[in-house]
Amino acid sequence: MSKSSPGTTARHRVRLLIRAVSAAALVTSGFAIADAAPAHAANESVNIWLTTTNDSGGRNVTQGLRQQAPVSFNAGTGGAGQVVNVNENTHYQQFTGAGASFTDTAAWLMNSSGALSSSTRNTVMNNLFNPTTGIGLDFLRNPLGASDLARYSYTFDDMPSGQTDPSLANFSIAHDLADVLPLTKQAQQLNPGLKVMASPWTAPPWMKDSGAYSQGYLQSQYYSAYAQYFVKYIQAYQAQGVPINFVSVQNEPTCCSGYPSMQWNGSGLDVFTANDLLPAFHAAGVSTKVLALDWNPDTYASYGSPSVDDATVRNDPNFGGIAWHGYGGSVTTQTDIHNQYPNVDAY
Repeated sequence: MSKSSPGTTARHRVRLLIRAVSAAALVTSGFAIADAAPAHAANESVNIWLTTTNDSGGRNVTQGLRQQAPVSFNAGTGGAGQVVNVNENTHYQQFTGAGASFTDTAAWLMNSSGALSSSTRNTVMNNLFNPTTGIGLDFLRNPLGASDLARYSYTFDDMPSGQTDPSLANFSIAHDLADVLPLTKQAQQLNPGLKVMASPWTAPPWMKDSGAYSQGYLQSQYYSAYAQYFVKYIQAYQAQGVPINFVSVQNEPTCCSGYPSMQWNGSGLDVFTANDLLPAFHAAGVSTKVLALDWNPDTYASYGSPSVDDATVRNDPNFGGIAWHGYGGSVTTQTDIHNQYPNVDAY
């Protein structure tokens, strides 16, 4: 979340920035000027963009982020209202961003499928990423290779069955050059504050004991090659003008059969991260941050804890924190881990 300012119990007027996102609307409030008096929202203007709504007949109507007439806050009925004390001496994690993903399918549908004209695509991109005339999405989490939301399975170093490429001579991001990377670059141009994260669903099949895109463990003799696979991806994107700010080691380790995926145990993730991935980043001068877990709170003990508990990983300058999903377990786990490791960021 964003840095929490304030220190004493004195009352301050605080700058308010409210982004309420629902299936119906996106609302952004105005803000007050800093002052020693209590803050009041009455009569401040609220700008509204509507995505969908129901008409008088109960039909769901798509508005597509259409700006509505602004409204104003009414005066409250609670007397003095709610007092918010701000402690200027206590800071928390800086809020990094919010956004979405250019998966293979999403990027193809938007860019080269013919579903959208170039004019319509530019309008959509502007509405999504422009921080002034759009909603200002500023974070992309793109699959590093194919995901479950891809038209077909692929990696950036696919080989014919029975062949291997430990030197990664065949490595290429050609797949992403068609749709994923052009849209990511356009998003970055529309919003220069954009951050990009990459998450792998699987290593190339020839690195795995299954020899398949789905499931299978990364073979230990390819740990070093797989670390270089990350480095080459980051360098290839950088060469195209798109920095990769974060990577995770594995999207949802062990999940799921039937689409690109890869099995791990917690100790394997720790060993690979500590002995191969982070050293490879240092050797290549890569500043990209590595995030652990990339799954649900109820899997943290099995797949996140071994890496985070490892001081070699946790104290590495390229370690960025923990990537949390929200499909299972309790969000209070995040508080437990924050209390244990207050300097480890959560995403």
